[in-house]
Amino acid sequence: MEKSRRKLYGKALIIFFAVVAICTIISRIADSMTIPRVKVQKAKAGKITYQMKGKGEVETTTKSTYLMPNGFLVESCLENGTSVNEGDVLIQFQKEQLEKKREELQGVLEQAQIQLEQAKLSQQEDAWVPEEENAQKTLNQAQAEYNQALAAKQQAQDNYNQVLATMNPEEEGYKEKQEELEGVLTESESRLSTATQSLSQAQQSLEGAKKNDEVTRQNNAKAKKTADYTVDGAQLSVEEAERNLKVVEDLIAQEGKICAAEKGIFQNKSVTAGTLTSGSEFISIGTGGMVFSAEVPKEAREKLAQGDSISIKIPGQEEIKAEITQIALKKSKEENSSEDVVWLSAVLPENMEVTTGYASFSIVKESEEKYQTVLPLTAIHQDNNGYYCLGIRNQNSILGEETKAERIPIKILDKDDTQAAIEGAIQLDSKIIVSSEKSVLAGDRVRVEE
Repeated sequence: MEKSRRKLYGKALIIFFAVVAICTIISRIADSMTIPRVKVQKAKAGKITYQMKGKGEVETTTKSTYLMPNGFLVESCLENGTSVNEGDVLIQFQKEQLEKKREELQGVLEQAQIQLEQAKLSQQEDAWVPEEENAQKTLNQAQAEYNQALAAKQQAQDNYNQVLATMNPEEEGYKEKQEELEGVLTESESRLSTATQSLSQAQQSLEGAKKNDEVTRQNNAKAKKTADYTVDGAQLSVEEAERNLKVVEDLIAQEGKICAAEKGIFQNKSVTAGTLTSGSEFISIGTGGMVFSAEVPKEAREKLAQGDSISIKIPGQEEIKAEITQIALKKSKEENSSEDVVWLSAVLPENMEVTTGYASFSIVKESEEKYQTVLPLTAIHQDNNGYYCLGIRNQNSILGEETKAERIPIKILDKDDTQAAIEGAIQLDSKIIVSSEKSVLAGDRVRVEE
């Protein structure tokens, strides 16, 4: 009985340890499934590789530019980038349209000449008699009449006093004589009053006439100035019409052809066959060597230098190797932009058969400095406290040795598209987390993939 009991206890103990072992295995499996798996990489020294790509344009180093006339129908034109010799036809205008254009411009010139003659007539000042002259004559006459009336009144007063002084008031006829003399005196006083009013009115009229004449003179001066401007504008219109007519007559004399004045490469970005010119298009004949230019980011000014290698790819042609010859600030080619941008230039090798036009470029350049610590960009993180990376450290626990992520603050010195040169408390043999299957924070347990 005792023997069978011991046997039972032994089996129970075996089963207990088996269950513990199984639970331990299950818990480790579950734990390993929740712990993020990470890939690590040892920090290493190295250089940063700058890679830059973009688009630019291949042009000749020198060129002669011709502005197109306005309103001409283009029958044909050479393709951009065509090599030409002196005398080659670049643009052919339609001859029938040129004849119609000449007739139109002759009419424009005649109309401009008529308007010029009319404008010249408006320069002639209209004849006018200043009001002051007539007003002065009226004043002079009023002054003379006033003087006469004043003298007549004084004479009547003197006669009245002298005659009555020699007569006795009691004398027969005295009263009649007095009434007669008083009538003459009253009439002279009335005449003087009228002359005085006329003189005052004449003086006021003269002042008004002077003001009116001044206004008239100012208006005439303004009209003369306006007429002069009108004549000048009409003269300019005649000269412009003459120039435009000469352009079309010269083209007709050349059978509607614009020819190359020298050997070079035809450059055309705006003239299209079958369309009317607007006067803003231009063509060029490029001479000399070929140069590639492109706009690059502003930081490129610090990273690139003269003599750096550049690869240029023109559509349909083999890749060209050249050296950067200039890096400078220039005005942007975009409309309505006054901002300075960074442009690089590279002179293409001589004796190369290349065409002008748009091309792509690529630049690969290592940093001059070799940095002590370089990490992939995937290893670098940022939060409110700045940049950091995650290293790993091992520590013992109840369940055994564990691997945890550890925050390492860093400072970025330089970077390219794939890696960054950093400064921080990192040894060359330190293992840094470069990728993980889940989000990892400092202090999290991780499992390193071998």
